[in-house]
Amino acid sequence: MASGREATVSGTAESDEALFRRFQSGRDQEALSLLVCRLQNCVFRAAFAACGSETMAEEAAQETFVRLFHPNGLYRTAGTASFRVWLCCVAINMARSMARKENRLQERARQFSYRERIEALHMENNMERSG
Repeated sequence: MASGREATVSGTAESDEALFRRFQSGRDQEALSLLVCRLQNCVFRAAFAACGSETMAEEAAQETFVRLFHPNGLYRTAGTASFRVWLCCVAINMARSMARKENRLQERARQFSYRERIEALHMENNMERSG
C-alpha cells in the first residue's frame, strides 16, 4: 500500500520528484494537484518555524509553490537532497527573507516616526521662541 507521501498511479507509487517531473514535462495538472496536496502542510510548517507568523508563513508557502512551478523550475536533481527536504528549505529561506524585509520596513517606520517627533519638538521650540 502506498504511503501518504506517494501517489498511486496504475498500482505503482510515484515519488514527489516523479510527480514534479510529470508536471514539469507536460504541465500535468493532476500531478500538480497531487504534489501540492501532499506537500502544502510540510511547506507551511517549515515556513512557520522560520518566521513565527502564520500570515507570513502562508505567503512564503504560496510563493514557494509559485516559484517551483514556474516554467524555469528551480529544482535540479544532481547533488540535491530529497525533493521534499529541498522544497522545505526553499520555504524556510523564503520565510526568512520575508521576515527580514518586514523587520527592515518596521525599523524604517520607527526611524521615520522618531524623526517626525524630533521635528515636531523643534517646531514647538521655534514657535515658543518666536511667540
